[in-house]
Amino acid sequence: MNVTLKPAPFQDTLAITGLRLVGDSGEPRLVVSTRSGELRWLPAPEPAAGPVLAMGSRFGQPDWAVRPGDGGGISVVYSSPGSAISRIICVRSGQSEQEDVGERYPMGVFSHPRFVKGEPGDRLSVTAASDGDGGRELALFSRDARAGFGQFRKLPIPGDGVLQDALLLRHPNGYLLLAKLHVPGVAAPAHRVDPRGETVSAGILYGVELDDGLAPVGPYFRPVNNKPLLEFDADLTAGRLALFATTPAGFLLSLGQSRREGIQGALTTEVPTAASLSSPTIVAAGDRLHMAILESAAGKTRVLAGSVQP
Repeated sequence: MNVTLKPAPFQDTLAITGLRLVGDSGEPRLVVSTRSGELRWLPAPEPAAGPVLAMGSRFGQPDWAVRPGDGGGISVVYSSPGSAISRIICVRSGQSEQEDVGERYPMGVFSHPRFVKGEPGDRLSVTAASDGDGGRELALFSRDARAGFGQFRKLPIPGDGVLQDALLLRHPNGYLLLAKLHVPGVAAPAHRVDPRGETVSAGILYGVELDDGLAPVGPYFRPVNNKPLLEFDADLTAGRLALFATTPAGFLLSLGQSRREGIQGALTTEVPTAASLSSPTIVAAGDRLHMAILESAAGKTRVLAGSVQP
């Protein structure tokens, strides 16, 4: 599988700290975060366009995610860390007010929020890592149209290790859960400092199928064996798992023959690079997989983008 990522023709990319592709049809659009905590479209819809959202955070750069909204807008979820707690804030498309996703947990410590990918537009669910007295758990918040976000549902962690990040993908027969875990002794330790100044540690990616009731179906599996990953994103295309990730060596694109297959599906490319890569993002739209990533080298930051036909 030939994967070519080319510099996107954008100016003034030095202040970018992260990026996400958003869209489920046609050409996806790029949303970026800046050092000032703003989210902006790239390129801007017009020269004088202001930020999409200013994410308030006094204690470091937030984690964030986006999903398509009504009328070409987006919904945003982001972490808001404090001195002893860390909230998750959601701003829905077309709404100005902010919602505290974990409002039922006033002393909660939540991080790495992600929208459930592939949900219909009238549903809004968020996963996040939750740190408590019992260790780190994977929380699923689902929004009720009348009552807002309620108590979270604890999802299974598909492997033996400490949760680092997770992504839940919806498909017609249920869900696919992917989770990156720190597994001592399985892979050589590696880490990287991203443009936010945060340390990202390598982990092993595990997966499990879930039914409509979110109960595990079948055994846990490792989509890319014991290949250590730094950051990852994924999408489903025609029942196949498309995985885009940064590795200690560069970046990796894997397209399985089924949802469970990664490297085993034979359509896998790992591209080595001396530059520092971060914020891999992938979206299946139309008949193509669209990807983007942030490259930092020699004091310069630029966006690399490309697409392939599965």
